[in-house]
Amino acid sequence: YCSILQHTAAYCSILQHTAAYCTVLYYSTVYYAMPQQHAAASACPGIGRCPWRCAAPLWLVIAAFSGLAAGQTLRYLAIRTLAERWSARIYVVPDAPLIKHGIYRFVRHPNYLGVILEIASVPLLHAAYGTAVVFSLANLIILRHRIRLEELALDEI
Repeated sequence: YCSILQHTAAYCSILQHTAAYCTVLYYSTVYYAMPQQHAAASACPGIGRCPWRCAAPLWLVIAAFSGLAAGQTLRYLAIRTLAERWSARIYVVPDAPLIKHGIYRFVRHPNYLGVILEIASVPLLHAAYGTAVVFSLANLIILRHRIRLEELALDEI
């Protein structure tokens, strides 16, 4: 079990995912995806038993995987469309036009929509229903603020 947690942490650091995404991935792995043995629980302190069903129904796994794939695709297209202008920081490039081609023709904030889908989908893959709801709501609160800041910056263009 500890090696699975180490792989999860390594996956997040290698791909430089957001803290919220890694937290969802970590907790959904720890609490819902790994049925415990008593010896494993003592080897990884703080890991509890799965309080509900540990396996998601097949239809939910398919839907969650589709949401995850769609989220990853949206994020990839957003980053690819913005190219060297993509950044995790909010800034305005002087005298640069607003990007209105690629995925931005259809979605104003495709990267954020992708993150919303990912954060909702990953816990559902592991039947972590509560985690999906709580972290999705927390993510929406954070993104709402972030999008407001971005819109203010884009109004300068």
